[in-house]
Amino acid sequence: MHRLILTVFVAILAAAPAAAEFRVLSVSGVVRIAAAGSEVFAPAVAGQSLAEGSQVSTGETGRVTIEVGPRNLIKMRSNAKIVVGSTRPEGSRMKLIAGRIKGVFAGLTGGRKFDLEFESRSAVASVKGTTIDAEDGPDGIRIR
Repeated sequence: MHRLILTVFVAILAAAPAAAEFRVLSVSGVVRIAAAGSEVFAPAVAGQSLAEGSQVSTGETGRVTIEVGPRNLIKMRSNAKIVVGSTRPEGSRMKLIAGRIKGVFAGLTGGRKFDLEFESRSAVASVKGTTIDAEDGPDGIRIR
């Protein structure tokens, strides 16, 4: 009986969609990361996982590529800042605080969404198999 219960539990876990993980793929120039709830920034390192609430900030010459699940990328250039939101299977979230990001979403399957939330104003983009360019600038929010 115990073996049957364990087998069913393992089968359910295997069928459940995995949460997307925000992970730093590459870094150049000045890129800093602060842990959730902290304002103390440290240099970003390739391979570093980003928990919910982490802040990522790029300097004048900074560039960083962040993986959000398989084949989904966020690219940040100079003077940008994001806060990692939820990384749940039903949709990953992040907040763009400043600057510009580019997202390339090739690995969204099964109707999964990627939501973009902007600080102080809100725009939501649901994409599948496409590229999105988002900017929160002095003239307002632009999504291309």
